[in-house]
Amino acid sequence: MYVQISTVILFDIYHLPQWNFLKNTINATPENERIVCCVDRSRLRSIIDAELEGGSVNCFGSYKYNFNFLSMIMLIIVPRIVWLMWMIRKHKVKFVVSANYQSNLAAKFFSTRNIVFNDDPRKGVIQLAKFAADRVYVTKGFSIEGTSTLNCLKEWAYLNPKYFTPDLKALQHYGVEPFSYIMGREVSTNTTNYYDQETDQLIHCECPSNERILISLEDKSKRDLLKDNWTLLQEPIKDIHSLMFFSKGFLSTGDSMAREAAELGVPAYYAGARNMIANQILIDMGLMKHASAQSALSEIASLEIDDVEKEIARREEVRNRIANEWDDVNKIIEKEIEYNR
Repeated sequence: MYVQISTVILFDIYHLPQWNFLKNTINATPENERIVCCVDRSRLRSIIDAELEGGSVNCFGSYKYNFNFLSMIMLIIVPRIVWLMWMIRKHKVKFVVSANYQSNLAAKFFSTRNIVFNDDPRKGVIQLAKFAADRVYVTKGFSIEGTSTLNCLKEWAYLNPKYFTPDLKALQHYGVEPFSYIMGREVSTNTTNYYDQETDQLIHCECPSNERILISLEDKSKRDLLKDNWTLLQEPIKDIHSLMFFSKGFLSTGDSMAREAAELGVPAYYAGARNMIANQILIDMGLMKHASAQSALSEIASLEIDDVEKEIARREEVRNRIANEWDDVNKIIEKEIEYNR
């Protein structure tokens, strides 16, 4: 049951990186002026529930029906667009902010003003976004007719030093010290983004038994494959970016978290199959490497960090350098909201 409130802004979240991208803006928006919507997808709802400051999230559509492309369209996307139309009408929404396109199509039906952010503008998706939205923002590295280009990558919305300060307390739960452990992320290949890449790359890596490895698994059924010196991170992971910042190095078979580590100044390695412009920007900046899981893990294990304070200062210098060069996207979203209230 949904309660009628005097909100004017609807935020739609379809994937965890989209929540991370928008959460500072969402939490800065008064509770009685916002509606937050999401899809039931892996750990997304539980993380939003844990991090949303006040109120609750409205969830519709489930990825348990994502058997193939057709089922995703007919059983998830189309019903969600209809539901979002109902939400916009029911709550008299005046402005929609998203990082996909579904709520934008719903808003278009009612001529409700809306904007969309996109960091992976595939041809079909970007055309839908351009059709539906009043303004389409794409991230650094793209120049597409009819869109506005941000001078930043999406992860910077929440990793900018203005909004995130690493906290050593995050390490206490796992009993680790700064730079004494390797951190990794293994994504599931049963999704459209990763279906064509090798499965379980990180899990099957060999690593010295004296190396402590903290790993996030998208497919929790693989937990029994972990070796004795590997620790499964429990979702939702509290202050995951502090854990990431103080890790010796970070390895991921998914692209988003590899970029997060790179933008935190952490030695970052991407072992997935996707060749993305956002990844290449960080590679060209010398902040990330694209390598096989085994070679990346071996390289991280060989790193020697003797001076903790010096390494912290090096990573903070990377963050400050990026902050001086890139946009603060939260300010851009804030201006859009104020203009469209």
